Amino acid sequence: MPLELLESEKDHRSKQSTHLVNFENLTVVKGREVVLENISWNVKRCEHWVVLGPNGSGKTTLLSCVYGETYPTHGVIKLFGSKLGQIDVRDIRRKIGRLSPLLRFRVRPTMLVIELCAAIKAGLLDSNWITTGVNTSHLVNFLDEWGLGNLVNRCLDSLSSGEFHKLELALALIEKPELLVLDEPFAFLDLSTRQQSLQIVNSLQERSDFPNSTVLVTHYLDEIPSSTTHALLLRGGQIVKAGPISQVITTEHVSACFGVPLKITRNNGRYIVEFDEYQSHNQGHVRA
Repeated sequence: MPLELLESEKDHRSKQSTHLVNFENLTVVKGREVVLENISWNVKRCEHWVVLGPNGSGKTTLLSCVYGETYPTHGVIKLFGSKLGQIDVRDIRRKIGRLSPLLRFRVRPTMLVIELCAAIKAGLLDSNWITTGVNTSHLVNFLDEWGLGNLVNRCLDSLSSGEFHKLELALALIEKPELLVLDEPFAFLDLSTRQQSLQIVNSLQERSDFPNSTVLVTHYLDEIPSSTTHALLLRGGQIVKAGPISQVITTEHVSACFGVPLKITRNNGRYIVEFDEYQSHNQGHVRA
């Protein structure tokens, strides 16, 4: 992409709302269960967030709200400065790239890579696969830029896990989104592929053009890219702590979030988690 275009895009975006995501006292109730409660949280431009929490803490629902799929029971959701419910959510979703490991379970295994690209480009992921009449030449060029040109006419079920994951990342960026949402992007990956994917996400967060900001959900601290700037800890649908990552990912806060005594250290930009057996033993003794 030419430098002049990059600069014009950055100038255009600088005039837009600095808040890509703004939750004001957000509460989501499903049935009789309060899934998220009184969440006030902002994602600004050039911020890269990680969302952590145990199973059932509300992470998936939080992302669903970010994507405009789940509406608040109480409170307000604003996306790119506009209130959810007063905007065409399709326009919002064009600004959001989304990666979920569940994609592989939602597509026809015999589909060709180029067919999947055309379907997603046309916004047909949840509809019938219609690629007739679609100009695929630009899609081939797009895949070439990602080093995936050799996969164009391969069936999805013939791809290795590493190839499919790199394709997922590429597809999440096919519309040049302002916000990239990564829902457990390293699930189902072996150690080598996970490390390669971490490096790719790091490079995406360091780009100056797009995506402008990222929100990554994970269970594991060692999956936090080193370029992450902010963190949100969820437990029981409520915020334990949110803010700059150095103030949030601490022994005290993470232990409170997961409900177990932990030791958190950092080495070369990566977090290391150890189970605090001494504290666990003392707590067990006290309870007894």
